Amino acid sequence: MENENFMIVEILRSVKQFGSITGAAKHLFVSQPYVSRIIKQTEKQLSVTLIDRSTRPTKLSYAGEVYLNGLNKITNDATMLNDKLYKIVHSEIGNLSIGLSESMEEHVFPLVITNFLRQFPQYHLEIHELPSNQAQQAVIDNQIDIYVGPKTILKGRFLYRKMFQQSLMLVVPKNITSVPTNIIAIKDLTWLEKTPFIEIGHTMALGEIIEQFFEDNAIRPIKIVTINNLNSIVQLCSLGLGSSILPADEKIIDALSESCKCIPISKNILAFDIIMGHRTSKSNTPEMNAFLKVVQKILKIDPRNQTVYQNE
Repeated sequence: MENENFMIVEILRSVKQFGSITGAAKHLFVSQPYVSRIIKQTEKQLSVTLIDRSTRPTKLSYAGEVYLNGLNKITNDATMLNDKLYKIVHSEIGNLSIGLSESMEEHVFPLVITNFLRQFPQYHLEIHELPSNQAQQAVIDNQIDIYVGPKTILKGRFLYRKMFQQSLMLVVPKNITSVPTNIIAIKDLTWLEKTPFIEIGHTMALGEIIEQFFEDNAIRPIKIVTINNLNSIVQLCSLGLGSSILPADEKIIDALSESCKCIPISKNILAFDIIMGHRTSKSNTPEMNAFLKVVQKILKIDPRNQTVYQNE
């Protein structure tokens, strides 16, 4: 049947080109009766007349023209589909969806995206900026390919690599006095029990990490507002509303330089890991491997020394 479907396309094209069934048969190196039989069979199946036999030279009927145009489109679409599938199989094109934690927006990730697209222009990226827990759950649910952001306490089966450790800082409006000059011990953060504190919401992994730290060390800040957006917290701190704990990111420090004191917190006290993770049951695709290589190169990570962890 497939051969006959292919043949009717060639027959109609040839009849249109040469103006006769005989000419079409000669062009296709088949017998004239064979061409006539294929045409009549197709006309019977479709209940239409494909060839106008009353004219000289022979022409396609209106239905024949419509049918041929449709078959041409199907043939072209099938060719394009086969070509696209071939390119996917041979990694010439592809798509990679990434769940990006909000805390990564202003960090190294723009550099990663730029380098990845320059090195692998055949791949398309889908970037989903989401709260950490939501982004990581989307990976577990197989809605996106990769999660990049802080390691959350969310349960679920996925594999991850630690990319780097992010340091934190205490942000204090300059109009607040009696601020600790350095934070090298847990007791240095008990100061937060005496001043308004702007909390990072717990839909973000960073908010969970800081809250867990407070609970473990019996620190009770004076929480006045909870926000799931780092940029909004930066703005409120700059307006003098209260203090907060934020990533020690150069862009955040620059934004707060005139209005706040940014006091580094020793990594021995409080820090968090930035990870790249994917679903346990999902094999690494060529796109995922390419992305991982770009990140490793930018962060100067030796793949031989990078451990793959399993979250349970």
